[in-house]
Amino acid sequence: SGHGKSRLIQELCTSHEIPHLFICFRPSTSTGFPLRTRRIADFLTTSPSQQKCDALLQAVLGVFCQATEQESDSATAFEMWENYKNKNVGSLEDEIYKRAIGLVERTSTASIDDLTPSPFVFVFDEASELLKATESDESDSSSFHMLRSSLRYYNSGVFAIFTDTLSTITPAPTVKKDPSSRGSLSQKLFAPFHLVVNIDTFNPPRDLDAAGIQQELTPSHLVTKGRILWASIVLGMKRAERHRESANYNTTDEQLLAQTSPDDWLSVIELAAAKLVGRQFGSEWSVDDLSRVACLSVLSARAQLSIAPISDSSSVSVGSHLATCVSISHNQDAVFSMYPSEPA
Repeated sequence: SGHGKSRLIQELCTSHEIPHLFICFRPSTSTGFPLRTRRIADFLTTSPSQQKCDALLQAVLGVFCQATEQESDSATAFEMWENYKNKNVGSLEDEIYKRAIGLVERTSTASIDDLTPSPFVFVFDEASELLKATESDESDSSSFHMLRSSLRYYNSGVFAIFTDTLSTITPAPTVKKDPSSRGSLSQKLFAPFHLVVNIDTFNPPRDLDAAGIQQELTPSHLVTKGRILWASIVLGMKRAERHRESANYNTTDEQLLAQTSPDDWLSVIELAAAKLVGRQFGSEWSVDDLSRVACLSVLSARAQLSIAPISDSSSVSVGSHLATCVSISHNQDAVFSMYPSEPA
């Protein structure tokens, strides 16, 4: 949690100028970030249907095509889409939602050929929410299966990424549930594609003199230490401020982070405390409200305790209490986790 899955995808799409849309299905009671894309997530997960999945994809691509339909010698489709998203930060979700509702109510769909930009990436974060089976479907179909079925029709440049932070080890899907699964591999794990070093990404360690050490203790530098989440929170707040002020959007991360104030740093600490004990940011809680795993997590972060890897507490601490999974046993019965040193 907080190690940069969402940020990694964002940076990948941005660096290669790939138009994309981020949709988060995080539960509304979660302490995580980014926040739930409420209207779209509710639309897709409340009484889910194949028609809703079709309508959502068409609504998003319809808005994208509308935003980039004017040919420009000075701006690419990516730049036009980013500019449109920035100018409509508070209304883009509503625009997509209303368009999707209209498609469902009309029970008609636009031509897919007219809505196939190349390329476009859908990013579905906290996607385990989509795996919940529909109550009325005996085949155990879920929003995920229906959404994947809808995506099959876009075979020219449209790509979807599903991400999540899971607190338990999930075995490979059976052939009954997923016809694309490789049954001959049984329950073996796939080797990881990448091992990403994502601590202190915004401010890598370096040799410092006395003045440099003092500068590292300021809020604008402290927020860049540890996992990516802390700096991303501040960047989100600063971009929101610039949006409210109608300021220039072409400001680098480094320039925004340099504006970090003590109040911003306190907000990060409060968020870190809430996530560590598994509480919603901004809600009231006391020590008496904390679970056994939450208490162990607080102690582990302070005293570097090691929780037995075969304990349920180890996997729960990864999924809900900021622990970092560093390894999973070959037979999938143990999760090895730790708490890296962080200023937050």
